[in-house]
Amino acid sequence: MNNILKIISEKREIKPLPSFKTGDTICVNFNIIDNKYKNRNQNFEGLVLSKKNGINPTCTIRKISLGEGIEKTFFINSPTINWIKIKKQGLVRKSKIYYIKKLTGKAARVKEKNTK
Repeated sequence: MNNILKIISEKREIKPLPSFKTGDTICVNFNIIDNKYKNRNQNFEGLVLSKKNGINPTCTIRKISLGEGIEKTFFINSPTINWIKIKKQGLVRKSKIYYIKKLTGKAARVKEKNTK
């Protein structure tokens, strides 16, 4: 079983993407296929709630749009992702910050990391 996973992971193309972590604010540009013939690019900018590493790494991003919280999970090595940009680096102590969902207003902010 382990040999099969190694062979599959070696054959895949892994794009060079910036290293980000939980608490960072990032912008992800990805392709959406509307019909069989229409493609469009869309940006999703928000706070990284969790990041999982491994053979198929994922990250969960949350943003507030029109007063509603929206969460989206991205497969980082997916061919639909064009690029990822880091907007702000946050300072958090936990690897999963799901407690942010319950907070509102100023309490829902993440401290910004000093990059001096």
